[in-house]
Amino acid sequence: MTFVSHIDVLTVELPFRFSFGHALAERSSSTNVLVRLALADGSVGWGEGVPREYVTGETVEGATAALTERLAPALLGAALDDAADVPGAFQEAVDASDAEHDLAARCALELALLDACGKHFRTSVQRWLGSGAAAEVRYDAVIPFSSPRKLVALALVIRALGVRQVKIKVGEDIDRDLHSLELLRRVLGPDVDLRVDANCAWTPAAAVE
Repeated sequence: MTFVSHIDVLTVELPFRFSFGHALAERSSSTNVLVRLALADGSVGWGEGVPREYVTGETVEGATAALTERLAPALLGAALDDAADVPGAFQEAVDASDAEHDLAARCALELALLDACGKHFRTSVQRWLGSGAAAEVRYDAVIPFSSPRKLVALALVIRALGVRQVKIKVGEDIDRDLHSLELLRRVLGPDVDLRVDANCAWTPAAAVE
């Protein structure tokens, strides 16, 4: 048996090597919320949440407040007799703290709890996330709004790395989007999976067109 003995809430700003733009925003860094959670036996877990006001309505300040004022106090002291208690302990904290819609805050705290409990109970976090491990983990590339020259350069790097799933941000201008996709297909070849993400820039009719 153990219990949640300590929870720290921090923020970190992560600078990007280049600006990342899409239909809703352009950023040169990301400010994320980190949670460090310790159990009574000394096991420590880390979790991270990424509040985006234009995605879930959350801000960094709001997520930090949700953690420090409601979620963390509700989970602090929670007893964990065995691995089966972990999901229920977290859900009880969410219910008690009225934090149903604090998605980034919940994500950071849940990941920290799972990380710490995985170490304490000497088990993979996968046991709480699904019925079986994936046969493989595939990484995909995400391409922001880019000039044709930068787009080709990025595509060449992606091809050299052997990444076969590529998502490109679209929605600024349909002709430019089509030209970008033509360039990508030409550089990456016919067997790469290309996807588009308009980030709410299209109406249903525009999406169909």
